Amino acid sequence: MSGTIPHFWSQPFRYMRYASHVYPARFWSLIIGGAFPFVLLAIPIRHRLGYEDSPRIPMTYPLPNRRREPVPNTYDDPK
Repeated sequence: MSGTIPHFWSQPFRYMRYASHVYPARFWSLIIGGAFPFVLLAIPIRHRLGYEDSPRIPMTYPLPNRRREPVPNTYDDPK
């Protein structure tokens, strides 16, 4: 790459390549931030196309509908 720094408005692709090497955090944060509006539009479009959300993950373990059996003494901690 030559010693001159490219200007965004005159050479946008060359400047993006330069910025991705010199300022990677700024470059990728702008790319990800610029993609955010498209992500917001993708969710309603996905539902219109027939894709459904996956079932929710249970947050608790289901208890059986019966009396709980007592724990044998052999499983208790020694006193």
